[in-house]
Amino acid sequence: NQTVLATNDDVQIYLSLIKEFAANSKTLARRLPHHGHPLNQILVELFATVENRVANGEARLKEHSAIIIALSLHSSDRRILQAANWLELYQQPTARLPIGVQNRLDSGEHFISSAAAYLYAGEEVALLIGLYKEMHDTRVKEKFDLRDLAADYAGVEFAKLMTNSNAIDWLAQNYQLATDDNNLLPLMTTAEVDQLKDISLLGRAVINKSTIEDIKKVIIAT
Repeated sequence: NQTVLATNDDVQIYLSLIKEFAANSKTLARRLPHHGHPLNQILVELFATVENRVANGEARLKEHSAIIIALSLHSSDRRILQAANWLELYQQPTARLPIGVQNRLDSGEHFISSAAAYLYAGEEVALLIGLYKEMHDTRVKEKFDLRDLAADYAGVEFAKLMTNSNAIDWLAQNYQLATDDNNLLPLMTTAEVDQLKDISLLGRAVINKSTIEDIKKVIIAT
């Protein structure tokens, strides 16, 4: 993935905005452990800052990477942060804030983790990590959660759009689309649900094989 990563100073600007959003949030404290702060509302504030900081073009890509990194420092799986070396490159927030998608904290974590994985490793690896993580979680939850897989795929698509130089001008005119919860994680069609069920069956078939290489073999074989 050829995305130019943001500097620590860039990331700190967006971390401060996320912290400020949480301080002023009207989300009830008792809802946070399950629902988190709504990502779509956070993005409203973050995208407004992009508009104020840069005029147009390639400079936006750096700002977009700063947004993804700042969100991931709060909500991404820490193993992804370690793999990307972001724990060393960027100053960490004093406290990680829960961030959810469609009133679901787990969806937010999957969405942001997959966006982060795409940023440092590309689409294929990001999707493999999402599938592997869900397989690992299955050992605890004893079921494959299609909502988590849907959030993984949505997070990758979000990061692809945010880092696509060919789409940068279009996205600048349509930031509001990404601040709609149903656009971040669209309602799935029956066919899409069936496809995710097929993927979950593959996951259960290799549930006792705990390496990315094994998962990759199953996917390539299909």
